[in-house]
Amino acid sequence: MIIQNATFMKRVDESIFTISLLQDDLRGMKKQDVQQEDNLKKSQKLVANSLQTAKSYQEYEFDIIPIGLDSELFRPCDKNIVRKKYGYENNDFIGIFVGSFSDVKGWNEMQTCFNKHPNVKFIAVTKYDEYFSAPNVNVFSRVSQSVLAELYNCAVFFLFGVLR
Repeated sequence: MIIQNATFMKRVDESIFTISLLQDDLRGMKKQDVQQEDNLKKSQKLVANSLQTAKSYQEYEFDIIPIGLDSELFRPCDKNIVRKKYGYENNDFIGIFVGSFSDVKGWNEMQTCFNKHPNVKFIAVTKYDEYFSAPNVNVFSRVSQSVLAELYNCAVFFLFGVLR
């Protein structure tokens, strides 16, 4: 049995029972992908990370497995302590974006937001080795879950990019 991402990669081996995990609602973003559609058609079992994602693919039957959260790690902590640790002031107005720097995650929209609000400080977190530079943006790449939890605690709001 193979468990694989339903998007951005070919089926690993079409002769083996495959469970495909759908995490990216490309249809909802109007960015349909031939590879994703092929994987959904050919996999023997489909799993989605949310009902909202599955709704865009109504011709398929999905089991829903929501992404879990370690509530011991991702919990409120003293904002003043973590802000000091990462070089922020207690009165800074800080937003955080977590995702790849790609169109699928709304990165172009994020850059527009960064430019439009030069007095706001932004944290951009990516799991890839990606680079971006702006005076009001601190980029963190490939951080541990504990660092990510601290960075969330530095922010007062969360940014989520949406394609139009």
